[in-house]
Amino acid sequence: MDFSLRIVERLPRYLQLACHLKETGHDHISSSILSKHFFIDQNNIKKDLSFLNLNGKPNKGYEINEFISAIKMVLGTTTVNRAIVVGAGNLGRAMSNYSNFANYGLKIVALFDDSPEIIGSTVDSFKILPLDNLSEVISKLGVKLAILTVPAKSAAGVAGRLYELGIRYFWNFAPVHLKLPDDAIVKSENLAASYMFLSYQINLNNYRNNGGKIEMVNGDIEKRIYEAFNKYAKSRDNLIPVLQDVQDIRGYISKDD
Repeated sequence: MDFSLRIVERLPRYLQLACHLKETGHDHISSSILSKHFFIDQNNIKKDLSFLNLNGKPNKGYEINEFISAIKMVLGTTTVNRAIVVGAGNLGRAMSNYSNFANYGLKIVALFDDSPEIIGSTVDSFKILPLDNLSEVISKLGVKLAILTVPAKSAAGVAGRLYELGIRYFWNFAPVHLKLPDDAIVKSENLAASYMFLSYQINLNNYRNNGGKIEMVNGDIEKRIYEAFNKYAKSRDNLIPVLQDVQDIRGYISKDD
């Protein structure tokens, strides 16, 4: 079944909460519990869950094992998807060794880098491989997904090369927008934007607690960011305009900034 992106984005959160509740001894989960936990209207949650064809019980909700199985079936985590990590820096190493991925059907099978200094070295169970081995590993192991943890300047070239080798699914941690053919699916994680969301919340809290004053730092660029923040903070508008203004001023922020 072809679910809307809105539902697909919510289901993993429902699944994680259900798994946690199961581990702590719960045998049922309800739309009321999900609503209170995620601050989502209960009617919207019921609409999301209606596509799962589950039979809930009044005042109890859904049997938790059935609930977990139904979401895993929709998300495809009941089968194994093999992936490679390209970029063996700190983030790439952490991703390749994150054991909890296995609980969601993701199996990382190889770690790659283009640096001669680290190619051939071992990171836990992975030997860091050169990019020249990409074709062999992808075809031999049936890799479907590439996790990119490379520097921004390398991301486009690496992604294009992977696409030519048959990869169509990309989990991108490089701070750039990947331009690939329409049949490629890219999920990008902008760590800088995620941080700026938290920074906004910190500044908003300071703004409320300090009589509408926020401490400024480091000259003209930061002054312009300060002004962009204050433009929206008083009316508590959506965060998106703030992030857009900040990005216009500074652009993407690399992991080295």
